[in-house]
Amino acid sequence: MDDAPERPTATLYERYRDLLRRGHLAALGGDPPEALAAYREAAALITSRAAPLLGVGRMELVLGRPQVAIEAFEAALVVEPGHADATAELTAVRTRLAAAEAAPMAPARSPRSDDDPVIRSLADRWAVAEADGDAEGLLDVAVGFARADRPAAATTVLRDALALAPAEPQAFRVAAWLAQRAGRSAEASETRTRLRRLLAVLDDGDELERRRGAALDSGDVALLLELAEGHRRQDRPRVALDVAMDALAFAPAQPEVHLAIARARLDLGLRRRALSGLEYLARSIDLNGDVAGRVALARFVDRELLADAPGPEGI
Repeated sequence: MDDAPERPTATLYERYRDLLRRGHLAALGGDPPEALAAYREAAALITSRAAPLLGVGRMELVLGRPQVAIEAFEAALVVEPGHADATAELTAVRTRLAAAEAAPMAPARSPRSDDDPVIRSLADRWAVAEADGDAEGLLDVAVGFARADRPAAATTVLRDALALAPAEPQAFRVAAWLAQRAGRSAEASETRTRLRRLLAVLDDGDELERRRGAALDSGDVALLLELAEGHRRQDRPRVALDVAMDALAFAPAQPEVHLAIARARLDLGLRRRALSGLEYLARSIDLNGDVAGRVALARFVDRELLADAPGPEGI
């Protein structure tokens, strides 16, 4: 007989996700009791997920009930043993209690209205990504909250993402960006150092260079672009630019090559030269009637040039 837990039905899952969204929206809007009710209902609906129990614990802290919060975080660890976020929350509240500093946490507020459609959309995406275990989606939401002047929500979502993917390089980039945005330069620098150490383990720069030689021998533009991006991820923008220029020699009219060059130049702080190259690309695309190239260029400009502040990896 199969003793595996029964998978939730689509209807049950949708209800669970809606409750998470309701809880997130209420928490963001400064209504802890409403958020707590939604999180508790979600936790009762699907008992195998830590996410709603984390929400319960956080709202209990906001309401000044740290002992009840501890119970919620412990329950989260029962359903998902080793959950990084639950462990961190539990350790933090126990430390505060031990130091007699368990003051109620004030709900994060923002200049934006609580019913702002941007905030509601982010809360919806947060619930979906959290329910799906989508770390990449959570990172996108964290950046969105930061841009919407909700730094506390951004940090919370980032921690959710790290709980799912503790070795994801992009999570460290987002963490460093959030810290820098908040004026915590030392923390941002330390996080970038941790990222470099992680990348040194995950990626091998020498191997990328060996593959570059093979790509040059065969004229493989797609591989050269992949290698250029690999060097960017490992914080070697100068090498990334060199590899992208190699690709340009083989495919001078390919938009992706020009975009790779622009990214590397932006990483190097050569914004004026990057813009000049993009202007040339735009003229070339118009002359050739390249619809796909126009879409790629527009997306690049929207996500990597016109954002209100440069985000991690162009987010």
